[in-house]
Amino acid sequence: MDEKMFNLMEKMYSEMQEMKENMATKEDLARIEENMEKIEKIW
Repeated sequence: MDEKMFNLMEKMYSEMQEMKENMATKEDLARIEENMEKIEKIW
């Protein structure tokens, strides 16, 4: 594999990892929703 192709693959991989880290999981979303409901009850 030539260096240019390797660098492109490496960049794509790191960008995908970053996207994965920034994505909320279903558990995160459920927790956020639960907190929103609690806040709404207080108001």
